[in-house]
Amino acid sequence: MWIQLCQTKAVRYPTDARLYHRCRARLVKAARAEGLNIKQSYEHVGRRLLMQSSRYAHARQMKRAKACTRTLRTQLGRVLREIERQVEQPTGALQKLLATAHRVYAQQRHDKNKIYSVHEPEVECIAKGKADKKYEFGNKVSVAVSSHGGWFVGSKSFTGNPMTDTRCLSR
Repeated sequence: MWIQLCQTKAVRYPTDARLYHRCRARLVKAARAEGLNIKQSYEHVGRRLLMQSSRYAHARQMKRAKACTRTLRTQLGRVLREIERQVEQPTGALQKLLATAHRVYAQQRHDKNKIYSVHEPEVECIAKGKADKKYEFGNKVSVAVSSHGGWFVGSKSFTGNPMTDTRCLSR
């Protein structure tokens, strides 16, 4: 018997401000580990802007929150360009992080295949349609169990939008 469920990941609800901040912080850390000299890391200013953005959004002061988010995005772009100027061919972890940072920097509100988490870029938004938890962030999985004794037989993880995928609907 096949059972479909959502395998949730340890991902907080993604906001643009937090994504920009986390991506910038991880880029700076990885670049310094590679031996690059980052002129401005925006560590203290970025943390303060992230807190301000959250407070403004909580107080329903959306224009001010958006201004903080825009500044965080600008800081991410500056760090990205500075790293790219200093290194011609990035290696392993820095290359993967640069690709993720470019996607985070370029994504818009209504884009498909958005990044919701910097540390797990393969996480997807799954609409549950329930009152208490409308969205979950993770992967859709199918689990096969035996009818006698509930033995675990196999599992499969699906990417993309599995609800419209025919592989996921067959039992």
